Amino acid sequence: EDNTENTLEPIGEGYPNPADAGCPAAIRDPAAGEPTPIKDYAAGRASWESPDIQADLKTIYGCSDGDSKGIYKFVADEEIPSYDDTSDIAGTLYAPKVTSEAAARKTSPLNVTLDVEWMKLGHATNGEVESWITEYDDVTQEDYLETHADTDWREDLDAAIEEADREVIANGNQNYITHEEILKWAEQYEQNGPDGVDDELRKVPFLETRAAAKEIGATIEFNKAEGVDSKDDAGPGDYVYFGISELNDDMADDTGDLQMDRVDGGVVYHGQLEDDYNISRLEPVIVGPDGTDDAATANPALINIDNVSVMDDGRVLCCEDAD
Repeated sequence: EDNTENTLEPIGEGYPNPADAGCPAAIRDPAAGEPTPIKDYAAGRASWESPDIQADLKTIYGCSDGDSKGIYKFVADEEIPSYDDTSDIAGTLYAPKVTSEAAARKTSPLNVTLDVEWMKLGHATNGEVESWITEYDDVTQEDYLETHADTDWREDLDAAIEEADREVIANGNQNYITHEEILKWAEQYEQNGPDGVDDELRKVPFLETRAAAKEIGATIEFNKAEGVDSKDDAGPGDYVYFGISELNDDMADDTGDLQMDRVDGGVVYHGQLEDDYNISRLEPVIVGPDGTDDAATANPALINIDNVSVMDDGRVLCCEDAD
């Protein structure tokens, strides 16, 4: 900016707030000359791939792309376009709990339907979540070093960075929502339910969605969960498709709700919409090859599914993210 050079000096005033990132975005007026993007803050913070809003205009399904992440659901109180002020959009955020016993046994994903119960994480408005995010607007890189390192960064920057990083690895970042706050939220959640937590802790599942969901036992084990899609007018009885690029790591280890056989080529699941647009079962419809399969077996198979697009007639376009 202004032709200034990059600097390795810690950033003070003006450092961006990381909590500003990670919200699904929508365009309310797509035909306008300058369309207005809207952040759906209340839908949670995650590494969103491509969330899919349903025809009820209230329900959103989305995958968090990465290792050991979640698939989330958000249900608005009213049809989202009906809110004149987008900060008033209100709804409930959910995380999945896989209850199928077979999913916790070493067996092929081809033979395992994932039964899903949705755990309510909390209820909030976009405006509330945005106000919680702004609480961290003034945190800087200088604050990070001064909070987590005894070494004065002005005197020995490299030593201060290493000291601060090691402290954060051991005890978490104290400048944002702390691990202690997440544990306190989870304790109150277990005792009183999602609506019975202290008011200052309501922000936890909306700003630290994965950590909060994992702490209460949700199935935060999905690996490389990618695109989500359904046909535009999908209603009860129709399907939403979820692309899992690689079924390995936490989905194929010896712990947790998911312990299936490893399938490096990935899986496509679909879930049938119920009358209230809920999905309670994820059925495998495409299962790729394992990385150990020979070339003749793996070559014609669908490998590392990324985004999916459901056409109006129900056919599904599948994109591969691989060499």
